[in-house]
Amino acid sequence: MKRVGSYGSGFLSRIKRATGDVIAFRWHDEGRERKRVLGLASVLKTEAMAWNEVQRLGLGKKGCPETLKQLTDHWQEKEKGKRAFSTVATIDGYIKNWITPAWGSQLLNEIKAVAVESWLGGLSLAPGSKKKIRDIMHLLYEHAIRYEFTERNPISKVRQSGRHSYTTLLRQNGNNPKVVQDLLRHASYQITANIYDSAVSDEKRKAHSGVIRLVTRTRTRTGRKKAVAATA
Repeated sequence: MKRVGSYGSGFLSRIKRATGDVIAFRWHDEGRERKRVLGLASVLKTEAMAWNEVQRLGLGKKGCPETLKQLTDHWQEKEKGKRAFSTVATIDGYIKNWITPAWGSQLLNEIKAVAVESWLGGLSLAPGSKKKIRDIMHLLYEHAIRYEFTERNPISKVRQSGRHSYTTLLRQNGNNPKVVQDLLRHASYQITANIYDSAVSDEKRKAHSGVIRLVTRTRTRTGRKKAVAATA
């Protein structure tokens, strides 16, 4: 049962097991043969069902990253030259030290929001650093969607910690960012500043609306004065 097409050169095989036969997909990647068990033969009863599972998992597609490590490599190849050096260096550091060791070998379509959320919660890092990791993983998946490597971004459903809300309340209360840095024990002021920048979007919208109202009232009063002057 061999198929060569948009998903590269790969084939399906039936493997006998004591607990029940399974259907596997085999393909070559960078000179190595790889195998992925798709499911029980009793569930994948037809070849079409098996190929649909291959497509759902994104296996064997030429030029298509299958694991998160392969996706990070693709992102770095396509996007590093479009960003500031300091930004790229920061992203690379989080990818190398945290994301790849934990998730690099995982298939893109098998990473779940709940698992990522639980993992982030167990890291001994400042809330700002955890948020940065989440944002980078979200960025990587958006990159994958843009290139049509996957159709979903599981990181969109990863919730932020309550401490992040505490930071937002401190900001809305008018506290100095340096004071907040000390309270939350952030390693650097930049971490606090990054949280402020993303956490106060509601404040930004309200501020913008206030400016618009002010400009509108000013223009209205000016128009009225001109009208009165014209009739005098």
